[in-house]
Amino acid sequence: MLRNYAPVYAFVATASLLACRPVSAADVAAQRADRAAFSGGAGTEVSRSCVVTGVETCFNAIDDNCNGLVDEGCGLKTGMIQLLAAWDEASVDVDLALELPSGAVVDKSNRNRDSFALDRDCPKDGCSDQNEEGIVFAGGEPAAGEYTLTVKLARPADLTADGVNVHVGGRLGTHSHAATVRLTVAHPSEVLKFVL
Repeated sequence: MLRNYAPVYAFVATASLLACRPVSAADVAAQRADRAAFSGGAGTEVSRSCVVTGVETCFNAIDDNCNGLVDEGCGLKTGMIQLLAAWDEASVDVDLALELPSGAVVDKSNRNRDSFALDRDCPKDGCSDQNEEGIVFAGGEPAAGEYTLTVKLARPADLTADGVNVHVGGRLGTHSHAATVRLTVAHPSEVLKFVL
């Protein structure tokens, strides 16, 4: 009678062994990214929750379908960390700058640093009035620590209205995050932070 149970026992043991594997550095980094969230200044509206609004709309820096990816299928690079800023005013130039825990900065003058890259510099990179800039991490394990994302007007004098709303969307691990910042001549930049 014991022989009848032996194959079942062997199967259970094999299944348990297959489920166990060493945790890699990339796994740890992904778990840190999943726990991260944006924080911003007093005038910044920050959200970690996602509300399904339909299919993904390109160049709005919003995870419209709440699948954890922002503007996927729109020809933009993506990775474990993806930071996007989108705005409607074609004549306005908004720039992103990401300060890494090491103090290094990724921006339009330093487009590649420590596996982070500035994907687009709109409107300069021929964005066809689809103004969206992005910084993406394409490596295996981002450094632990605090990251500072600055969203700023390149030339505040370009503003024709009383300001510009900038939608900042991000993927940190498997979660999408969003913030809306209002940039004006008097307040030409806003800072968002997250910790991995």
